[in-house]
Amino acid sequence: MFSRLFVALQIGVAGFYCFGAATLAQPVTAGIQQGGCPGESPALRARIDRSMSQAMNLANHGRMPEAIRLAEQVWSETHDPAVGFAVVQMLEQHVSSLLPACTLESSQRAANIARELMDCTGLPEPMHRQLPATIYRESVALAGSGQSGIAIQILNESFDAGFSGFETAMHEKAFQQQGLSEKLESAVQQARVRAIGRMTAESRAELAAFTSFPFTLDTVDIEARDFSLQSLQGRVVVVDFWGTWCPLCRQQTQSLVQLQKEFPDDLTVIGLAFENGLPEIASATVRESMLDNDINYRCVLGDPSIQGKVPGFTGFPTSVFLDRSGKVRMAIAGENPYEKYLSIVRLLIEEPKL
Repeated sequence: MFSRLFVALQIGVAGFYCFGAATLAQPVTAGIQQGGCPGESPALRARIDRSMSQAMNLANHGRMPEAIRLAEQVWSETHDPAVGFAVVQMLEQHVSSLLPACTLESSQRAANIARELMDCTGLPEPMHRQLPATIYRESVALAGSGQSGIAIQILNESFDAGFSGFETAMHEKAFQQQGLSEKLESAVQQARVRAIGRMTAESRAELAAFTSFPFTLDTVDIEARDFSLQSLQGRVVVVDFWGTWCPLCRQQTQSLVQLQKEFPDDLTVIGLAFENGLPEIASATVRESMLDNDINYRCVLGDPSIQGKVPGFTGFPTSVFLDRSGKVRMAIAGENPYEKYLSIVRLLIEEPKL
């Protein structure tokens, strides 16, 4: 299920525990809110830290079942949200090493903890967003064990919790092998409609609250032609900060490709590529990636100074949305489903033309 698992887990005042497929590190500096239980004593925190360090050491030495048992014991005694998240990730890493017939019990344990964590306010948002996928993976395990009825029920639960991997679900072999294609398609279609409605409401509120910032872009494209963002006024524009070296960036390009196909008359997507090397080498790299990923929009070259134009720029991918007047109306970073992009673009296109 995972080619490599590397999840940052918040433990204690100072930072994270990092659980890797091969390496489990000690706490590192973290810039997020402290987790733990209300009224937690220093002695309890120290005991949790010691126990989780022991769990990491066991996992590092290939003793994952023992590590999981220890971490689950800490979770049952403390209900510390970071420990719960650690247990979920350890169980899912363990599942990836098991035969399909042996995955159900661990998947269900992980999903049950995820359900508890869904209502937890002490878990950072990036971790919280991963929990619906854990519930989805329980539905896959159920389908693989022949429990088709409950599998579809749990699948719908994962969608309602926020899982948006609709294409992933549609191509999941466990569902296909159980003859669930028709039920699966119906569940995915209905969930997608609900997701679009939910994300449209969220995006409308976000657009209203967003603080705009000046953003200009004068550079060259990969064919060495001059490019100016100002030339696109009158159209909705998405500027995508990406790089060919970034797997998540390449994945997100598929949402942008689909958007450009759906709104050819109103939308222009610009891929702002950040690459190493001389411009001609960078251009050749981007050109090859465009062919490999069927990118149907123009790509231009970026430089680090452009990143500074986006307040609080945190990394790749980042997408900046401009309305027809050229005003920045939204910026989103990291992994986002197609439906999120769709909701923002639709709202901007539907605004009255000036």
